[in-house]
Amino acid sequence: MSDLRFTLRFQGSKGNYQYAPVTRSQQYAQTAAGNRAGIQNIGTPPETLDSTGLTTPKYLYLENLDETNYVKIGVLDGAAYRNMGRLQAGSATEPGDMLLIPVAPSVTVQLKANTAACNVYYQWLEA
Repeated sequence: MSDLRFTLRFQGSKGNYQYAPVTRSQQYAQTAAGNRAGIQNIGTPPETLDSTGLTTPKYLYLENLDETNYVKIGVLDGAAYRNMGRLQAGSATEPGDMLLIPVAPSVTVQLKANTAACNVYYQWLEA
């Protein structure tokens, strides 16, 4: 059995305001070792995120690699795309938004670029 460890660190300030720092680390037992990672070019119609070869996807990490366009994140609900958020674009010096979420069984994750196709890094982790 392999284990997954996630660490979140949040800190920052804006002007004279200091955000309360948060650091959390969590470890999970992974019963079905495996993952699928890559870069997928996402167009403006909703596209299903590639999870080929996975039997029990549990966690999903996403990162927008585009410097101009944001990417909408959604799920397939029957035959309809349902938006649930977005990953902002980065810049030449800053990365785009990133996201790590637990994914419910049998959920179809779809991504949709805002105005033009863009690349998104993804990594699925088995349960």
